[in-house]
Amino acid sequence: MDKLVCGQCNEKGIKLWRNTHCYCGDLKIRCLECMGFLEITREDGKIRKDFGGIEIYTDQIAGKVPCIPMTNNSGEIDGIWGYTSVPQHLVEEWKNLPNCHYIDKLNYKMANLQI
Repeated sequence: MDKLVCGQCNEKGIKLWRNTHCYCGDLKIRCLECMGFLEITREDGKIRKDFGGIEIYTDQIAGKVPCIPMTNNSGEIDGIWGYTSVPQHLVEEWKNLPNCHYIDKLNYKMANLQI
């Protein structure tokens, strides 16, 4: 997943999202920061939604879903997995990616701050 980049800021190695119902030719891959959802998203990539008092967490955000690439035997990207077709091990790999590098860098600095 480290070969995909945000189409706006060029960050890679983070959770990336794509438009639903699209094919490789019209993908608009974005990170949470560029979509403006960083502050309200949990570390597992899920966002809180309220449906008439019922609180749920979903990985579908503003018409976007996780962007998880298909790769061939040489590791090159062949396409993008359909939302309901992603193998579970790739779902888990995506969940373990950071939401953005900025937060990770900030957390690292805070954890190593010497007072």
